[in-house]
Amino acid sequence: MVTKTELKHEFAILITPKKAQQFLDTMGKNRIVSRGQVDKLTAAIERGQWILNHDPIIFDWHGCMRNGQHRCKAVIRTDKSIPCDIVWGANPKAFLTMDVSIKTRSAADIFSIAGKTNCALTAAMAKWLWLFQHKAIVPGGRSNAMIALPTHKELLDWANEQLKTDDSIHIVYNVQNIIHKSVASSLHYLFAKKDKIAADKFFICLATGADMATTNPILILRNYLIKDARKAKGRLPATFKAVAIIKAWNLWRQNKTTISFKSLSWMRSNGKGKKSEPFPYEIM
Repeated sequence: MVTKTELKHEFAILITPKKAQQFLDTMGKNRIVSRGQVDKLTAAIERGQWILNHDPIIFDWHGCMRNGQHRCKAVIRTDKSIPCDIVWGANPKAFLTMDVSIKTRSAADIFSIAGKTNCALTAAMAKWLWLFQHKAIVPGGRSNAMIALPTHKELLDWANEQLKTDDSIHIVYNVQNIIHKSVASSLHYLFAKKDKIAADKFFICLATGADMATTNPILILRNYLIKDARKAKGRLPATFKAVAIIKAWNLWRQNKTTISFKSLSWMRSNGKGKKSEPFPYEIM
């Protein structure tokens, strides 16, 4: 182990299967393993095409391997040794920013490293809620190009400050066949900030369809989403479903009825001067 002020770089160290396992045993929390990345490295090693590129295996100042697990797993799988550079003594916090630029470390990986449960769903939910809070959702379901999206680390910091998501994640599993869990859990979270009991009831009714009049906006929404989920193609984009859910919630909260899904849909530009309807950020 090295000190916090010491950084040691070793070059072209032979990583044997035994040493690879020893390295893996130091890890603790790390990102989710990419099977495709391990397969790719395994194939290269098996074909004798591994080339030392000086991208180092990295250990933090506690002696935990922070970067290099895919190479180590490939070495063990092939039972062959490869040369790698090794860096010892990195700041553990630096790991949260590694590999993001080349997209080998996702927001879900960063949330997993930080100890978040349901890391993929929590990361997706955090991104959706960040976009909502910053009013960055525009017609078409895209994010506003004028607003810079947060880095994965910034999103994690924002989620740690802003979100308590467990209740919202668990309540929506019964509707995952008709609306993506990240959108459903995000909307439950927003609704629950207004009224937790009402938010739970809304999503239970959306899941079951029980004891509702034919003009209940939740039932109108449910019937459309079920029909849409059965389509082989041309399904309504998730953000457009989010608009419909928000509109159904707002009508339901005001004890209003509807006879058609049209009243819940996101009105888009017709190309003849009619502007698209803004995203409904106001929640009753």
